[in-house]
Amino acid sequence: MLAIGAVAIIAAVITVVVVGGGKPGPKPTPGPPPSPVASAGGPTGFRAEDHGSTVDLFWNDNSGGAASYFIVYRSVDGPQQTVSVPQGRTMEEVTQLDPTKGYCFRLGAVIPQGSGTTTASADTSVRGCIAASPGTTPSSTAT
Repeated sequence: MLAIGAVAIIAAVITVVVVGGGKPGPKPTPGPPPSPVASAGGPTGFRAEDHGSTVDLFWNDNSGGAASYFIVYRSVDGPQQTVSVPQGRTMEEVTQLDPTKGYCFRLGAVIPQGSGTTTASADTSVRGCIAASPGTTPSSTAT
């Protein structure tokens, strides 16, 4: 139940703006630099490798394998989607993407801490997608 609440909190702040209207153009440039740490044990180095209709996402797990991860993503005109990532993984492949559109990705982590949990997130993007609103910087929420 906590993971669902964390997904809702992190998913609620992801909004997207695509620069260039989604028209095909020159070869995409790499996404922004990896996100810094969000909280103790939170993920670092979140980055995307763009392969057209597939994007590979990578990050560093600083929780010692204890964190549960999920990825929330969308394009400017597409539905928001969520992918659960098995505990201990530090890479996820997102498939069936439109290679002419920009996509924003948010990695959410639910990290056991003492008798509760902490959530952390990190952002990255491909093809000119820019995350807007309060979700643009890493965050941490104690639960």
